[in-house]
Amino acid sequence: MIGEYYLLPISFLIYFFKKKECSNKISKIYKNYIVYFIITSIFMNTVFYIFLNKIEIYGELFLVKSIHLFLHLVFQFISINTLFYIFKQVKFKNIKLILNINFIFLTCYFIYERYFLKEIGRIKLLTPEPSIAGYLISIVFLMTFYVNRKIIVRFLITFIYLVMLYNIGSKGSVLCLMISFIIYMSINFKKNKKLMIFLCFSTILFFKLFFYQKIINLFIIDLERYTSLVTRSWSIITAIIVTLLFPFGNSGGYLFAYSFFGEIIKKFYIYLFPKLNYSEIDFMLKTGIYLAPKAGIFFGILVSGTGYIYMLVSILKYLYKNLKNEKILCILLICYFISNFIYISDIQTPIQILIYSFLLYIITILENEKGIIK
Repeated sequence: MIGEYYLLPISFLIYFFKKKECSNKISKIYKNYIVYFIITSIFMNTVFYIFLNKIEIYGELFLVKSIHLFLHLVFQFISINTLFYIFKQVKFKNIKLILNINFIFLTCYFIYERYFLKEIGRIKLLTPEPSIAGYLISIVFLMTFYVNRKIIVRFLITFIYLVMLYNIGSKGSVLCLMISFIIYMSINFKKNKKLMIFLCFSTILFFKLFFYQKIINLFIIDLERYTSLVTRSWSIITAIIVTLLFPFGNSGGYLFAYSFFGEIIKKFYIYLFPKLNYSEIDFMLKTGIYLAPKAGIFFGILVSGTGYIYMLVSILKYLYKNLKNEKILCILLICYFISNFIYISDIQTPIQILIYSFLLYIITILENEKGIIK
């Protein structure tokens, strides 16, 4: 768990000595959420013990699991604050240089994988799998695009990004980007509906021309050979049902409710789609390993229910309100929000820390040092 966070060994020291400088709006929202989590954890652990006589599952105590989740939130809270502080100590032109170097490095490594290692269709860019590589390069691209203001540079990095995204073949990243553009244009051009419809249609047409056939082929391969789509849909449906029954969250006992209703949902799946591969679901339910929704937002809702939704909406409203004039950053924010429905929480956590810290840094510049971003 500790490995998910940036600079955690020194984060505690920075936060301890620079607590006031680290403070920001998101940290205040997180504090309230952590308090909510503590209260619901005590309540749900008590409910599981008194009414269901349950204190553990898969050999792990609910209380211990609650403590792990609590530490996860604390580490995330401290990491966002300290990375935000570190960003503030660096000039914008140096942030721009760092992002450009990162994009160039990823481009060079892409060329190495694609043309020297011949990893056609399995390009990972130093990540565990192509889907994560596609997500990573999408986030880096949007940040790099924002800090570079010259049209020729933006055109070049956009072309390179699209070539990389096509060759990586990440279904989730393509969908995230397309939906993000459509949502952004729907919000910002709603007064001119004809223009809004034209732009949305143009976006869909662009992605259809360049990515549709490749994405459809990948979906078919997934259904025929792998279990990811089956497992993902099962895990999300189970999480939604559990959340409807336990709207305030399950805290450290989420595996108990999740496994119980997961078995029921699996039986429905087998009845409706008997020929699909359920081996991954069977393994997860039997061992408890990787037993969680395959989407970060549904894991958060499963654990903390309405409290997580309120926290997420509060953060998004604050960031969007302060960045609504920065088109690229709005698309970045929407893209991150959409990705919560696609990528698991372990992937989302470091990206979330980076995005929140970076956007807080930009908001600080826009509020206090107007004109410095060039």
